[in-house]
Amino acid sequence: MNRLIALIAFLIFCSGQTMAQQNQQKEIPVEEQMKMFVVSMAKKIEMTQNQKDSMTMAYIGFIDDVQKYRADNNAKVLTFLMNSREEKIKKIFHDEKKYEKYLLFLEDMKKQRDIQQMPPPQQQHRGQQNPMGNGSGL
Repeated sequence: MNRLIALIAFLIFCSGQTMAQQNQQKEIPVEEQMKMFVVSMAKKIEMTQNQKDSMTMAYIGFIDDVQKYRADNNAKVLTFLMNSREEKIKKIFHDEKKYEKYLLFLEDMKKQRDIQQMPPPQQQHRGQQNPMGNGSGL
C-alpha cells in the first residue's frame, strides 16, 4: 500500500513537472491539468460525466491540500492526504474492477513517463571499442 501511495504521489509530481516543462511560456492552471489527466484516464476507463467531474475535484482538492499543508516534504501528511484521496476515488468508482483499472492506468503512466525521461543512448564515435570487442568502432 505504501508503494502505491508513493507511486501516486510520484505520478502527480511528475505530471505537473512534465507539463510545466512542456509549457514554459504558458503555464496551465492546476484545474486544467487535472481535467486533461481525467480525460486521458476516461479513454481507458469508462466513466460518467459525474465521475469525471468528481475525479477532477478529488485531484484538485488533493493538490490544494498538499500546497496548503506544505506536505510535499512531510511523508506522514502526504500519506494521509493520499489515503484520503484514494478513498474518495474508490467511492467515485463504486466498482472494485474500475478502481483496479485506475491503478493500472497510473502504473502505465509511470512507465511511460520513465521511458520519456530516460536519456538517449550515447552514440559511439569512430575509433571507440564497440561492445562486441573488435575495436573497429564500425
